[in-house]
Amino acid sequence: ADARQARWPRATAAAVFRHLLAAVAVAAARCSRICAAARISLAALAPRAAHPPALTPPHRHRSPRRTATAPPRRTRPQIVNAARAESANHTAVYGGQIPGNMLSDKIAALLHMYTLYWYVRPFGSSVLIASYTADGPQLYTVETSGLSHRYFAAAIGKSKNAAKSALEKLDLSTLSAKEGVVEVAKILYSQHDASKDKPLELELSWVCEESGRMHQPVPPELAAEAEAAAKAAREAMDED
Repeated sequence: ADARQARWPRATAAAVFRHLLAAVAVAAARCSRICAAARISLAALAPRAAHPPALTPPHRHRSPRRTATAPPRRTRPQIVNAARAESANHTAVYGGQIPGNMLSDKIAALLHMYTLYWYVRPFGSSVLIASYTADGPQLYTVETSGLSHRYFAAAIGKSKNAAKSALEKLDLSTLSAKEGVVEVAKILYSQHDASKDKPLELELSWVCEESGRMHQPVPPELAAEAEAAAKAAREAMDED
């Protein structure tokens, strides 16, 4: 023991001890992914005020939509706060709104950085970024790995492949924003099985001409109409 103390100064021993604690913390965080689904189920059944809404704008002209395979209470504030910081920094430096492609690249770089190092935990989140600026309406997806792509229509989260197949059948060149709200609600309800899945809570918002090119919740009347049409379509599908 005396020989070890002679070779290892106190500062070095303290540093090694901190590294060991960090390794244990990272291992515990990785193991917690096994029960992530159970925690998400409990969060979904909690009252609405217990967890923040999934639609959170970093700027009034754009809105990121996030879905997660990891516990969302830590990942959502970090991603949204990063988007807000990037938007505010761009406005302060250049005096204008940050373009949608630049914001998506910034968020993609953040998500990718958290996959490179062993001492940080990946977000496990995908992000949809909708933007309407002088360049027109834009939609971007940021994958958990940090890849970013632009789409005319996209889906993330559970049953995303089935939702993408339904989106591909729509004529997006002639579809209005109001019709799009109804179609999106129908797609979400068509992929929801009440006997197996968690209760469905529909949140609808848009960035379009009807909203003044600003991120706004869909008007309650239109949201109720879309949800009623979606439920009717789901009942008709079950009868068939």
